[in-house]
Amino acid sequence: MVSISTRPSSLQPAGGASGEEPARRRRRLGRISVDFLPDTWRGALHGVLRQAIRAERTVHPNATAVTLTERGHAVFPGRPYAIFVVFNLQPRIPSYVRRHIEALAAHRINTVVVSNNRRLPGSEVARLLPHCYAYLARFNLGYDFGAYRDGLVWLMTSEGAADSAVLFMNDSVLGPFGDYGKLLERVAGEERALLFGLTDSLEHRYHLQTYWFAISGAGLRNPRVRRYWLRMPYSRNKQDAIARRELRLTNDLTRAGLGVEIFFDYTRLQKAAIAYFDDLMARAAGRVGELDTGLAAPFEDQIMVRARIYQPILRMLVSGTNLNPSFFLWEPLIARMGFPFLKREVLMQAQGRTPFWGAGDRLIAEKGLPPDIIHDCLQTTLLTHAVQPRFD
Repeated sequence: MVSISTRPSSLQPAGGASGEEPARRRRRLGRISVDFLPDTWRGALHGVLRQAIRAERTVHPNATAVTLTERGHAVFPGRPYAIFVVFNLQPRIPSYVRRHIEALAAHRINTVVVSNNRRLPGSEVARLLPHCYAYLARFNLGYDFGAYRDGLVWLMTSEGAADSAVLFMNDSVLGPFGDYGKLLERVAGEERALLFGLTDSLEHRYHLQTYWFAISGAGLRNPRVRRYWLRMPYSRNKQDAIARRELRLTNDLTRAGLGVEIFFDYTRLQKAAIAYFDDLMARAAGRVGELDTGLAAPFEDQIMVRARIYQPILRMLVSGTNLNPSFFLWEPLIARMGFPFLKREVLMQAQGRTPFWGAGDRLIAEKGLPPDIIHDCLQTTLLTHAVQPRFD
């Protein structure tokens, strides 16, 4: 059996005394390197190694799927940590991801970047290190929640981080914009045992959406919460990750003793969205008979086409239909409530199915997100997730 070391990996500085970039280390699991094998053989061997990792965890609960660790330079003692999960099959980190990581460093957050792609070039890793606390590469076991779990276990066992809040986030959002720092400080200063979320959803069952959530320092000192993460199994597929991890996280952690606080809760958002869409419909009614200029027109000249698109969404809101707030209600979230992100799925579906191009470009630009960031995100996302969209 391939042995997975359960001891904390010794992290070395990214550069030597001369500041030169170090030679790229080969990704290894124990003493076995598989990067030199053909793709078919490597895929088969990865399956065997995944089973080995699962078996190792039955003996050593602290074992993870992490195969490479690098020390970053953005270290802020006594400040919260963030576990930032990235998955990108392209040989680079997209600019919108770097922007978010740099924003976290600017707010003095110790960011642990966990990559579910072990083949990211060393030059790209080196670009991240000045802005993060550490970089971990791992086998893509358990999807985002497997990476959340491994990043937190690494923090608890290697760094002894038990007294600070930890934020969990992935690369499925563009931003931040607006007053992101105020939100981060709210999490950092919380003394109660709380689970924080940006948005919540009533789809399937009540849950906070897991593209961004946080646990306060007091919450992580709860032994039941620590056991929950330590014993979390890797999901077999995306459906399992959604059903057993995302939809049950809120219930599992509240039963463990945590309270819940949602920054942009669905009840307030529903009222704000209805008012926002009502105003849009009223303005559109006053312009009946005018030339419909379409989505290529400036933001304020798109009232007619936007009204047609949002009218069924307004009807669903009024009738009580539960909607995905970060997708269907992204415009009132940002325009009326100061939401700091745009979900990547909005971009993915923007080509003819949601009112984004033109309207969204203008709205997001007003919030300070450069258009080239949007286009880079779309290009990278289409190449990596062209068929299978990513969930919360």
